[in-house]
Amino acid sequence: MLLPSPALRAAAALPAADVLTADAIVDRALRVGGWLCAQGVVPGDRVAIQLENGLDLVDAHLGCIAAGAVRVPLNSHYRAAELAPILEDAAPALVIAREASLYRDPARVRTTLAAGVALTEPSPALEVCFGRRAPTDDLPDAAWLFTSGTTGRAKGAPQSWGMWVHNLRALERRWELSPDDRLWLQLPLFHTHGLVIGLHGTLLRGSSARLEERFVPDAPPPDVTHVYGVPTFWRRWLPTMRRADWSRVRLLVSGSDGLPAEVSDAIFEASGHRVLERYGMTETVMIASNPFHGERRAGTVGTPLDGIDVREGRPRTEAQRHRERCRVETLRRSGACQRGGAPGRGPSPGGGKASCGPARGIAPGGGGPSPRWGSTPGRGPSPRGENGSCGPAPIGRGASPCGRRRGPPSPGRGTWRKLRSHA
Repeated sequence: MLLPSPALRAAAALPAADVLTADAIVDRALRVGGWLCAQGVVPGDRVAIQLENGLDLVDAHLGCIAAGAVRVPLNSHYRAAELAPILEDAAPALVIAREASLYRDPARVRTTLAAGVALTEPSPALEVCFGRRAPTDDLPDAAWLFTSGTTGRAKGAPQSWGMWVHNLRALERRWELSPDDRLWLQLPLFHTHGLVIGLHGTLLRGSSARLEERFVPDAPPPDVTHVYGVPTFWRRWLPTMRRADWSRVRLLVSGSDGLPAEVSDAIFEASGHRVLERYGMTETVMIASNPFHGERRAGTVGTPLDGIDVREGRPRTEAQRHRERCRVETLRRSGACQRGGAPGRGPSPGGGKASCGPARGIAPGGGGPSPRWGSTPGRGPSPRGENGSCGPAPIGRGASPCGRRRGPPSPGRGTWRKLRSHA
């Protein structure tokens, strides 16, 4: 069930009520799905969506699911230069956006959502979305989510329905969520936190959410039981907590960035609740979380969710960093990396794009995905047989930059094991 704000109801293309039940949401999805099919979308096609938070955005997402299309959510603040590489990689059959001028092929852009003839045979994914059937391998991808591009060019991460359902069920158990809960949803629905954990988590467990167009710096409505936010939200909510009652909200969740311990402590003092921090990635959704019951340590993200293993890394020593610098300098002097090209894009057999700088999270060949969209960026083959760039190789592999051979990694390095504590 969704409770859209008055502004969202007024801006919706389809008629909206104060409360949208699951049946009403499904009905809207079937009609938007029929409209998408009339636009030429067929099951398996990708549809890019660039809209602000609102009912139109929810209708677009659910309509794509009903039509069997794969969604490509786009940041609503992206302009033409930021959209171009994503659209080149995703190659959507259709784009739903407010500004057609931002796109190179305006003929594929629809600036207005509409209702068509309701689908009579929607994709089975629609029932999976509402928890009415289990996901199967023959379903199209739930979505292609693109990373934010903070470490290089944005990369597409395909998301399966099985992955989402497993992850959301694990969070339900960890956070003790139920159909009786009501979420105050202000996060943008083009990121994992808002789209998957917020919107789809609500639909899957049959609970309800109050959907806002943008951030609201006020106290939550009295019927809200849990709130998701990013550190910036929590900083701005802190003054409100000091003058309004937040004690009835049983779960406060922060993610997408580290919440400073002093802010967490101040929130605890003002509201009586310790913010629950968790950790996830665009490629994986949620990985680890603090518990609902038990100790929540400020500045930590808890332990892995059920069914997830985490490799505990070791900080590099100064000697290891020195050997990496030596190796890079050796490669520079040998001329192995004097072919030009963008930093971190991996060597080219034809002598095109090589670099001695560290890899920047961009896959060989300019950052596009593998044919299966599942390759690990920066891990492609290189003439040296290492890690897809002329930058530092992983410690414990191959020759030392100082000319000596190293043996196998030390015992325990590279092994997978569950984290034993919050450390």
